[in-house]
Amino acid sequence: MQLLGVGAWQKWFKVVVACFMLIVSLGLPVGNGYAIAKGRQHSYETGLTKTDKRALKIATLNRKGLSIAWPAVLQHKIKLLKKLKKHLTAEKGSVYSKPQVKSLNHRLNQLTQKYQRRLKKLRAQGRPANVEYYTFWHSDGSVAFTKDKIKQVGRRTIIVQGIQEYNGIFHYYGGHGAGFRV
Repeated sequence: MQLLGVGAWQKWFKVVVACFMLIVSLGLPVGNGYAIAKGRQHSYETGLTKTDKRALKIATLNRKGLSIAWPAVLQHKIKLLKKLKKHLTAEKGSVYSKPQVKSLNHRLNQLTQKYQRRLKKLRAQGRPANVEYYTFWHSDGSVAFTKDKIKQVGRRTIIVQGIQEYNGIFHYYGGHGAGFRV
């Protein structure tokens, strides 16, 4: 009994691979922009484009960031969320499906409401006398916000502690009485 030749093995291998690919493609049907794997839908973030993921990341503050953010930061984040929401509705049907846009809008609305509640609380507290706020606009369109706790010593102003927010990341400087002279 003679075994199959090399060419026949290659043909059978190609048939088996094609069948396997067909089975896999039938196992992962795609509907309404969602990839369904074993009855579970992937999260909406997997369907975002790279620029929209970055925009959402910049506009999102975690719990700690929300607790230390000041009004200018929150106003800017709300503005970014509104801009992203407007962009998503413009891309509905071409880049994103209707269910994707609906779930993203729900998430953006939740973030906006959370930021507005925090902004309302901060405005009710008022502005401390020993805190200075600065905004820096970069040429690429990004914005950095700075909050400095200052202390007057004679004719000098000393920055006791400062926080800078840039693209959703907070950086501390100064502190422990070291300070910087201005």
